[in-house]
Amino acid sequence: MHGRSADGRWHALKATMRGEPCLPAQGGEEEFTIEHYWGYTARRNGTSHEYEVRHSPWRVWRATNSTIDIDPGKVYGEAWSDLLDRPPTAVMVAEGSPIRVFVGQRVAHAPRCVDDAAMTDCSQRALAE
Repeated sequence: MHGRSADGRWHALKATMRGEPCLPAQGGEEEFTIEHYWGYTARRNGTSHEYEVRHSPWRVWRATNSTIDIDPGKVYGEAWSDLLDRPPTAVMVAEGSPIRVFVGQRVAHAPRCVDDAAMTDCSQRALAE
């Protein structure tokens, strides 16, 4: 079980697993979900930063039963309030491991394009800059 308190209420995820964990299949849903080696964050000044995360490959269990008791809008913010309008496509539990997170760097933003017609021109300008 994993949970936290937010907005005066306890929010929790619970899962029942069976068997031994295994490394996710290459190119599969589990690998796509858990094997991330770069993180991104928005800064208060409007910029974005990218940072590297290193860890050994995580083994996973597929959940045989799960309960999701979360109000996403209260936990993650109103922009995420419809997150659980549909049931999840898969529920898994990752074994985890120690990780190393490296100092981030500012990410340069490409110029904003107004419409699809301008996209090609906009992309070419971004490459030239």
